[in-house]
Formats: sequence, C-alpha cells, structure tokens
Amino acid sequence: MTDWLVTIRDIANIEMFRELGIDTLIVADERFSSSPCGLSRDQLAMAVAKIRKAGLKAAIRIDRLFYEDELADLESYLRMLDQLPADLIICTDIGVKQIADRIKAGYQIIYAPETLLTNGYEIESLKRDGMSGCVISKDITIREVYDILRQVPDYCYLKVHGPVLLSYSGRGYISSYLERKGNYLEGWHLVEETRSDVLPIVEKNGESWLYWQTLQSFSEISYLLKAPLKGLIIDNNLYKDEYTLKTVSLYRRVMAGEISGSEALEQLKGFDRSIKYLDINDLKATWLQKG
Repeated sequence: MTDWLVTIRDIANIEMFRELGIDTLIVADERFSSSPCGLSRDQLAMAVAKIRKAGLKAAIRIDRLFYEDELADLESYLRMLDQLPADLIICTDIGVKQIADRIKAGYQIIYAPETLLTNGYEIESLKRDGMSGCVISKDITIREVYDILRQVPDYCYLKVHGPVLLSYSGRGYISSYLERKGNYLEGWHLVEETRSDVLPIVEKNGESWLYWQTLQSFSEISYLLKAPLKGLIIDNNLYKDEYTLKTVSLYRRVMAGEISGSEALEQLKGFDRSIKYLDINDLKATWLQKG
C-alpha cells in the first residue's frame, strides 16, 4: 500500500489531515530546512509528539547542503531528532545518512536530491548502501518513472503536488539585491527581465530557494497508485494548510471516482487564482523549453 507524505504548517490541523487518510506529516525546523515557517526546537518536539500521538508518522525535512564547519551542529540536531523520536528524515545532503548511521539513529533516511536519481542503477546503489528510500527526480517522464519502479519496486517516493524547485543556492539573492542581510520567508518573488513568470523565492541565513509553477497530478493519480511506489508526496511548503487540505481532499475524490482530474484541477484553481499549475506529464517537456 502506498504511503502519503504531506507537509503540515500548523500542528493544530493534525486531526484534519488524519481524517483524510494521510500516513505521514512532514515538518521542519527554522534552521536546517528551506521551510518559510520552520519551527523552533521546542515547537518541533511538540509537533512530533502530537503527530505520533495521533497515530501518524513524523517526517523531518532537512533540505540543505552542509559545510564542514556545520557538521557538529548537524550531528547534535540529528541526535535530538532520534530522541524525540522522529520516524523519517527527508534529506538533500547524503552526509545526513553517514552521521545518522554513526550515531545509530533509529529513524529512516529518505534521500531527496531534487534533480538527481534519474535511472534505476543509481537507485539500486542507494538501496545496497542501506538508504531507506529515495525521491525520484522530477525531471524525468512518467514512462521513465515506471521503468525505474519495475527495476526497484516498493522503494521510491514521488512528489506529485507542490511548487517546483528551480534552484537552490548558497547565495542570498534578495539580501544582495536589497543590500540588507536578513531572512526573507514569505511573499517574495523574482521576475526575470525577459520572461513574465513570477517566481516565489525563500531566503534563509544567506541561502536561497527559487520556485516555479506548482506541480499537480490529478489526471495521473489513480494510475500512479497502481505503481510499486513506496510513497507519494504532497509538498505545499509555500502554502497554508487550508490549501493543502483542499488539495488532499480533491485527490481523494478523484481516487474515489467522484470527480475527474480536470474537474479537481478547476476546483483547486478556483481556490487560489494566483497559483499557476503544471501537469506532471508536461514537466519535462516544459522544463526543457524554459532552459
């Protein structure tokens, strides 16, 4: 059975996510993730406790790359997550697993490097090395995804909904432009001079995450659920829980045959007209055209 992993921003909404049949909730702290609503250590501990009390699994987002002088702090953080205890870690830096193995942490490690992991050989190598799972690249076609899943079944995760990450940089784009250091978390956008796209951007501690349109998979969700995936991810890290709950509810209705994928998308568009969507089938072709 395929797990559902969904980002939550406000732990007061845990029960509403549970009622929609979500298995795992993704949270993040304010320092080790791109999340614009990252939690303090105390808030994170409370969130994990409440998620587990509700009978769900708690996944922690760690989507940064780490420098050598940060590794001691990272190890301390990973030890803290083990004590909570967290169930899953979703990481961008493969060094997270090396530290977790050394401290004998009990949580699973899911490797999510965004644009990497485009063939089955890479993924077989991760599995042999003891990685608990991985998130397949968003830059390949559905047919290529299925080829990988046939080669490495019941191991991979796939992001099916949420803002598409265009780039992650160790530079602070906004602070450089404004000539003022700071964290710029919500409501900031970049507009290229030669293109009309309005790109959401998050800057934290001098690092930047630049996003594009929002991926959606309403037309493919029933098909994807038949694939030998370990889990599906709805990662609306830029949007409030009200939007995410609406999103999950619409996927459930499509899966139940109550509405079509196109009807679900139209309803979600009506919820927030400012959000531009990209079908999972069109991601690779459109991405190449944007380059």
